[in-house]
Amino acid sequence: MPAVLYTPAKINLCLEVLGKRDDGYHEIATVMQTVTWFDRMTVEAVDGPDMLSVCGPACAGVPDDDSNLVLKAADLLREKTGVKKGAKILLEKSIPHGSGLGGGSSNAAAALAILNRLWETGLPHSELVEIASGIGSDVPFFLSGGLALAEGRGEKITKLPQVSSSLYFVLITPPLHVSTAAVYNKLKTYLTFSNQYSKLKRLSGVEARGRSQTPAADIAEVFGVNDLQGAAFQIYPQLAATWKVFEKLPFIARGMSGSGSCLYGVCTSRKEAIVGADAASDAGIGRVTVVQEYRGPFLAFGASGLCMYHGKE
Repeated sequence: MPAVLYTPAKINLCLEVLGKRDDGYHEIATVMQTVTWFDRMTVEAVDGPDMLSVCGPACAGVPDDDSNLVLKAADLLREKTGVKKGAKILLEKSIPHGSGLGGGSSNAAAALAILNRLWETGLPHSELVEIASGIGSDVPFFLSGGLALAEGRGEKITKLPQVSSSLYFVLITPPLHVSTAAVYNKLKTYLTFSNQYSKLKRLSGVEARGRSQTPAADIAEVFGVNDLQGAAFQIYPQLAATWKVFEKLPFIARGMSGSGSCLYGVCTSRKEAIVGADAASDAGIGRVTVVQEYRGPFLAFGASGLCMYHGKE
């Protein structure tokens, strides 16, 4: 029987670039949160080769060949375990490609976890995390989801207690695909931003232990900081122009997710979010979607009410 999965998007509540590593990657510290915007994926174990089909409203630009991270996940799991099985996968994309929302990484994490079950390979979570880090920097995060601090290339994950008050996010996705590699290549920094990083470390340090929730004030201290934003705006003037309009809209905080192009506004109630979403729609700066924090990894077999609002394009 095929498994039907819903794989969530994420936003970066803050992202600090701490320096460039000897291996060519950048050292980062980022707080990420999964949100209620999902792709749908149907996965079935087969005896033959892998088969991937991609469809859906956000499928433009998403590859259906071996460059797709879903198939890379399958390949690395076979390499690790020696299993000879394949997978038939239908990927229905709703999360925009190249938006900084991590859709491809989320798809890969879900594929890795579900194939571990369907192929009966039985790897523990720790070994799945090791494989996930070889797929992409954000993939380990999506194996657990929720709220987390990611360090290193993004592969070192520390789970954080959820924020003490419910959060809503108004997401603006301009009709623009952003290249993460191009943004990092544009970035010219070898500095360590110690003041901000100490705040991020505190979220996962001694003060966080034993707490069932992360105080909203702690997260508010780091909301919206993103060291990739300047580089992204230099490469993509359209994104910079969108931000100038967006920053005038009525949100308590705002930021850019990952390397862009998605911008988000933070609200503390659904009513505030709808007001902000209507203002963003009237501004005509991109697709507007209201989401809420989501406290886990992928959903299996069914979900409803995944996106609560779609404004005007």
